[in-house]
Parts: sequence; C-alpha cells; structure tokens
Amino acid sequence: MKTIFSTLGLLLFISSTLTAQLFTAIPVTVQQLNNSSAAWGDYDNDGKPDVMINGGYTDLVFTGLDGFGVPTTHIYSNNLGFGVFATNTAPEMPEGLSASTSGNSVTLNWERAIDAQTPSKGLSYNLYLGTSSALPDVVSPNSGLTSGIRHLALLGNTSQDTNWTISDLEDGDYFWSVQTIDNGFMGSLFSPEQTFNINAVGIRGTELTKEFSIYPNPVKDRLFVSSSQTERFDIRIYSVAGKMVLSTSIQGSPSVIDISDLSAGVYMVRFITTYQTQVIRFIKK
Repeated sequence: MKTIFSTLGLLLFISSTLTAQLFTAIPVTVQQLNNSSAAWGDYDNDGKPDVMINGGYTDLVFTGLDGFGVPTTHIYSNNLGFGVFATNTAPEMPEGLSASTSGNSVTLNWERAIDAQTPSKGLSYNLYLGTSSALPDVVSPNSGLTSGIRHLALLGNTSQDTNWTISDLEDGDYFWSVQTIDNGFMGSLFSPEQTFNINAVGIRGTELTKEFSIYPNPVKDRLFVSSSQTERFDIRIYSVAGKMVLSTSIQGSPSVIDISDLSAGVYMVRFITTYQTQVIRFIKK
C-alpha cells in the first residue's frame, strides 16, 4: 500500500494483490505541510491502518512545517470501517523455537509463521532476551510482552530472518521469545518463553553464590540491600517492559536505594559485580 499527496492536497490509497494491481483513489482533505511526509501506523489498534503526518524540525523521521512555518503534527484516523477496508488481523506466533550456544554467543532459531493478510515471506520477527523471565534487559522488543502490541510502526528487530546471533553475553541463564510482525505492523502474541545457559568459563550461572538480598518486599519508598560483596557494585532497576528506570552504584551492607519516585508496580533489580549478575524481582507499593 502506498500513500500519494497531490498538489491539491488529496490523499490517495493504492492497494495491490499478488496477481494484479488494483488502484483506488479516495479523495480526503488534509492540511498541506512543507517538507513533510506521511507514515502508516495503526495507532488505535483497531486493525485498520491510520496515517500520520508530522511537521516540525524534530528528531522524528517525518518533518515539515505548515503554511506559517509552525511545527505541526496531524493524525488521521481510518474511520471508513468494515465493508470498505478489510480489517487486519494478527499473524500466528512463530513455532519451533530453539537455541544453540557457543562460548559466550547464542544463535536463536524459529520457523516461519503464517498470516491471513501478509504472505509468509513478507513477515518479520521481533525477539526479546533477558536475564530473568519477562525482563527484556538484554534485547528489548518494543512490544507489550503480554499483549504483543507494537510500540513502534516498524519491522521486527530481526527483520525477516528466522535466526539471530547475539555475542558477548555474560555467563548465566537467559530467557527469550519471539513474535511475528505483519505488513500492517501488527504483532502476534509472543511464543512460549524459552531459556538457555551461557557457560563460557565452565561455571554455570545458577551455581554462582547468591550474594544479594533485598527487603522489605513489597516496598514503599526505601529498598534495603544486604550483600556479602565488599567492593563497589552496580545496580540497575528495570520495569517489566524492560525500561531501565534507575541506575546507581553502591558499596557496603546494608545499603539503601531510594525508590520513592517510582510508580507502583513490579520491577527487577539487577546487581552487577566483576564476576556475576544477579536479578531479583520486587513490588513497589
């Protein structure tokens, strides 16, 4: 599907099939912008692509100015509904997930998925990888881990490949999964989560000493850390979506982390030392 703007400000939708090209021009009045472009994206998640026109000197890919030189952003919702445009449906999740490790590298594999609207070879794939279950702190998918809803109108982070190699991983256990992305940037649910272990130095991560503990849990404002670690260590706190919300380094035990600015919810605290990484889940009240 393409989008074309004429000098009269008409928006044309051009659709095509695998066997023939069918062109349908639908005039829609839109505000003209200078130095601008448009992008498809289903911002309201109703299965019908919408069009966004951005204007302004920003960090966005799509930039422009209105007739008065004012930065402008417009979102045009696709309200024509059922019977005019076919509603996009989510693709199937990938199957056949497997992982092959070599030293501190892993190659993740999966089978091609299928979709009712997008040909199988046109699908892309999007994976997450983390050091704890449902914690994408190594590779973020920019999608909801439970819903599969995309946060970006882009191809998946592995493009159309059905395998992906990640190197320079620390020793320990890892958790991963992958979802399918169709041509409308709609994501499938993630496949059931898989695990693998990196054991590059001959010691399994699960056999390393658990040096850290936290209390209280659930916690309101101040999280106490107890540790046998004598050297300074790094602390990173992540939301369940994989976003790092706090980073600091401390030394001594017990120590206190001020988390009063965090919203209520579930978080992961990651302790990083010279020799190992430990992740603990906690609840912020």
